[in-house]
Amino acid sequence: SSFSYTFIEKSKKFVYATDVELSDCDYTEDAEHINSFKDADVIVLDSQYTVEEANRKVNWGHSAFCSAIDFAVHWNIKKIYLYHHEPSYDDKKLNSILLSARWYAKYIVHSKIEVYLSTENTEISLKGENMKENSSNFTGSYSFSQEEILSLAKFFRKNENDISFSLFKFSKYIESLIYSNMTLEEVDKFYNED
Repeated sequence: SSFSYTFIEKSKKFVYATDVELSDCDYTEDAEHINSFKDADVIVLDSQYTVEEANRKVNWGHSAFCSAIDFAVHWNIKKIYLYHHEPSYDDKKLNSILLSARWYAKYIVHSKIEVYLSTENTEISLKGENMKENSSNFTGSYSFSQEEILSLAKFFRKNENDISFSLFKFSKYIESLIYSNMTLEEVDKFYNED
């Protein structure tokens, strides 16, 4: 067994639940579960395995990413951060799990839940009406052309060991665009040409 932690402040609810092997009893709509999970704004939830691995590792104390999505959707949670990554996975595998989880949420569960991958130094902000925006943040937008995205993807792949953490997060976003718009064969060919 393990603990989950629920924090509520100014009508915002944050849940942290790691080392969790989800089971049928986690969907029980009793007072404890409702108070802890229902309508949370964000959950950071154990999602260490693929379904195949979770089936081979029953009672190891971890969940499959699709089970985490099912759980979050059941409790009407707005955002989920997949957490407790399998140590043997590389970034490419984690990114494929993220994309699979988003696909699963959209096409299988038919949910608009926002799915993210927990990464080092991630800061999650729950801003409500009474919480002040940090005015020191820079914001902006830019629409990249397909050619720019392709160039950036190759640049980040070539220099992945030399970029800062903030650029690393951006590089993963660019890489997710590549993986979501190409087949695996096209991705392999794209990164190996030149």
